[in-house]
Amino acid sequence: PERSAEKIFVIGLSRTGTSSVHDALGVLGYRSLHWMNDLTGTFPDELDFDLFDAFGDINISADFESLHARYPAARFIWTQRPVDSWIRSVSTHYENFVGISDLKELAGSAYAQGFGGRVGEIHGSLYSNHDSWASAHAAHTQRVRSYFADTVPKTLLEFSLMTGDGWEHLCRFLNCSQPDQPFPHSNVGPGHQQWQTFPLLQQRLFEKKASRRSPTGISKRLGRFFSPLPRHTLQTSTR
Repeated sequence: PERSAEKIFVIGLSRTGTSSVHDALGVLGYRSLHWMNDLTGTFPDELDFDLFDAFGDINISADFESLHARYPAARFIWTQRPVDSWIRSVSTHYENFVGISDLKELAGSAYAQGFGGRVGEIHGSLYSNHDSWASAHAAHTQRVRSYFADTVPKTLLEFSLMTGDGWEHLCRFLNCSQPDQPFPHSNVGPGHQQWQTFPLLQQRLFEKKASRRSPTGISKRLGRFFSPLPRHTLQTSTR
């Protein structure tokens, strides 16, 4: 594997715009995974890290230090939002999605048993080992700032959709030209949260796995992941 390859890791907490940045990276031509590989239905593994360009969601955020050690040329995008707004959004999300009213309940939830218990480990690292959403937010902030304080400049981008960041901020960091289209805003508002309860999610994943096993499903996903994609790069870019 080419460990000097430039990878992009999105390391924000839940409800900070990681899905929007994932979609934006796709527009820019990066092959991006968010949460899991939709083809295999699993978290990114060694092969995925070699094949894809960008990765995001809290399974990446929980492990960013080891990913940087593995890919020292990688760039990191830290998605953020104001803490009060984040607490309202993330607590509502987990209440609707998992059925918990306190983050301490995450550890014992059925949701935490997903992916062989890996979901519980991720949520313990970022959330349920802390006393409150506010302390979880503060701990992640301190962890990111402390780790990247002495890294090479331009390794980390702080990115906040809620305070106006968009194509200009992202494309300057990635040294690429800006697309002529609005910046994606994915998973916005209560409409996203209302349907995505855990039992419904289990049903949808079962249906998707069945679809993936069909020849048509496999062909479509292989085409999606491995067909040539445009690059919105500048002449000065090394990509």
